[in-house]
Amino acid sequence: MMAEVGIPIALTLRYEVNPLLLRGGEGDPDAWRLVPRRRPLSRGYLAGIAAAIGTCVLLPYGEELLRCVRTGRKNDKSNKISRKGR
Repeated sequence: MMAEVGIPIALTLRYEVNPLLLRGGEGDPDAWRLVPRRRPLSRGYLAGIAAAIGTCVLLPYGEELLRCVRTGRKNDKSNKISRKGR
């Protein structure tokens, strides 16, 4: 789902949306082409979006990965202790 949402957003930031496309592209063969923006977005704006994506998307995945690693290590230690007691 992230790709289904993220790719159109990224394309919208990079390319200009043709108004004819919103009406079905009637009569204009170029209506469905990606056209570079007349005024590209500033680097600061794009950096802000990248930071927001990193914070709101990648950070939670990293935290969950860290929790899984910690739990795996804890389970390994408890398995070793229980095997020694036998």
